[in-house]
Amino acid sequence: MSRGVEPTPYGEIIIKHAHIILNQLRSAEGEVSDLSSGLGGRLTIGIPVAASTDLVSEAIIDLLEKRKNVQVTLVEDYNIRLIPSLKRGNLDLIVGRLPEKSKYDDINIEGFYKESLQLVVREGHPLAKKKRITSKDLLAWNWLMPPRDSIMYTQIVEYFRKKELPVPTASIYSLSHVGSLKVLHKQDLIAAFPRESIADEVQSGRIKVLNVDLSSEAVEIGIITRNSGFNSPAAQMFMDIIREIGRNH
Repeated sequence: MSRGVEPTPYGEIIIKHAHIILNQLRSAEGEVSDLSSGLGGRLTIGIPVAASTDLVSEAIIDLLEKRKNVQVTLVEDYNIRLIPSLKRGNLDLIVGRLPEKSKYDDINIEGFYKESLQLVVREGHPLAKKKRITSKDLLAWNWLMPPRDSIMYTQIVEYFRKKELPVPTASIYSLSHVGSLKVLHKQDLIAAFPRESIADEVQSGRIKVLNVDLSSEAVEIGIITRNSGFNSPAAQMFMDIIREIGRNH
């Protein structure tokens, strides 16, 4: 496209579908190449940042047992970037926290179970040993927040909105799960993480869970796929496996 020329709305539609078709052709070419070289196909999975990996890891282990030599690539990011990548055909599916279905009409959103957030602090934080946590306590300390455009941030905002309270002050907005934990270990901040994603940290005692119930803001965990209905054999097998595991969670 020439410099300075913008596509019309009709052109945007053609470009979008062209990207999908090209990626599907590359996928088909890759499958043929994989078969001839003895590989069991390729699979690219998007995972939202700080998502519980138990569901994904269990499904991958099952896939590797059933489909030898399959190559799996995991891409971690926030849904705001994973979903466009899925639409372009760069991902086979996304596994993790699901956005509101009403916001999207061009992807399939399939829920398995709900997951709530836990509020945590480092070991040694003044709130760590407090049995009863008040709203005043939560607002008295600065927070380590997920990005404003993330599902987790929306969950936190909704919790305080229902209590007719302001959103806590954030010292840090972090895209990194690992980076967030490292900062939290050394600073007196409050942070929110999905329950399963911090199970090992809690068990080790390095972080402490605050006695605050956020179950009313729980979001669905499941898979997001394209509406096109075209899936590689490896992707289809993985989807069948993860559906069975997710529904029995």
